[in-house]
Amino acid sequence: VLRGGPLQRIDGLTSTFKDTGHHLSVAITGYDSLAGISDAISITMWDLAILDESHYVRNERTKRWRYIKPLRDVSKRRLVLTGTPIANTINDLYTQLEFMGDGYSGFSTFKGFKQFFGVYDRNEDANFERFLGMQNVPIIKDRLSRYSFTVTKAEVLPDLPDKVYNLLECEMSPQQEQAYNRLAADLAFEIESKVANQSESNQALVINNVLTMLLKLTQITSGFLKIPAEIVDGEELHKEALVEFEPNAKLELLIEHLKEIFASSPTSKVIVWACYVYDIIKIQQRCLDEGIDAVTFYGGTDEQARIDAEARFNCDVKCKVFVGNPGSGGTGLNLLGYPPGMPDLLDTNADHVIYYSQDWSPLKRSQSEDRAHRRGTRNPINITDLVVPDTIDEAIRERVVEKRIRAFEIADVRALLREIMNHE
Repeated sequence: VLRGGPLQRIDGLTSTFKDTGHHLSVAITGYDSLAGISDAISITMWDLAILDESHYVRNERTKRWRYIKPLRDVSKRRLVLTGTPIANTINDLYTQLEFMGDGYSGFSTFKGFKQFFGVYDRNEDANFERFLGMQNVPIIKDRLSRYSFTVTKAEVLPDLPDKVYNLLECEMSPQQEQAYNRLAADLAFEIESKVANQSESNQALVINNVLTMLLKLTQITSGFLKIPAEIVDGEELHKEALVEFEPNAKLELLIEHLKEIFASSPTSKVIVWACYVYDIIKIQQRCLDEGIDAVTFYGGTDEQARIDAEARFNCDVKCKVFVGNPGSGGTGLNLLGYPPGMPDLLDTNADHVIYYSQDWSPLKRSQSEDRAHRRGTRNPINITDLVVPDTIDEAIRERVVEKRIRAFEIADVRALLREIMNHE
């Protein structure tokens, strides 16, 4: 496994080629770790190159693709693996097909691929185009059938237990509700101004900004609000501040639910997903205060601590809760609640997944749900969303769980804004 700085990774890469007497040598690295070692990787011929979670290399304009592409040309065989080959549009397939072989997409350029399989509303004067839908679908299906195959969970894991979805609701405190309504009104004014002044050339950017702005409301429903510093004419009027709402109804509901789970099923373990570091730290601290052993996993967690957190959750019967960020821990983790591959060692199971807070990404949601729902899962997985009714929580859950994010239409953003502003 290639870890550390560029020199350490190159040293690890060199050890891959040493004669150890084994039949195979394998080098494993993350996509973002290729930047400093791509030249070293490209100077030898590999027998097989595998892209796991290949949807992370779906954009041909990114540095990731620039560093990955040379690996294709020095590999005798290529394999890509993903559960979400199309995360956004059909254009996501181009680089994944091209990694398997030069020209495997059927086109010599991305532009040609894009124009052949996509339908766009174009404004040449503003140099803008909006994706409307797919065309020539039978042709891309035929190409995919030549180079790929699909395996479903039901086919390879016919005995895999079901997922069971639940919803738990709580009300905000009067202080929270007042802050929520005030922020919603301020955002509505700011968002309507942005929407009214948007042009076709920046529509997608405006909508993405709007969705990001609306996520500030989820801070309040989670029990806090970060207020940025205000600087006018170079003078700082007030410093960055953090408002904490006490009591925090959602945190109290989570702790109550955890206690109920462990009281009724002492061998259960629980994964809690939250999109803010504040939430993750607060949840862990509250768990520890209640005598519930919990580990955390988020962007600021160093590599060894990540390994330790996964190992403790799976191998330590005392560690009952894993609190993580779906963006950091949504892929690559086996969170079964017992040592993977050793089912007879422990009778504990990670059979509960709770979403405390989340963003608009269906990809993060689907990936994080499956950290416990995979080969080796022994019990049905209870997936629970904690929401404040008639707020941004419900709007996100409705769109993410049902995988119908419609983030590229101004009309949809306005409808979403009306929906959130109707909170009473």
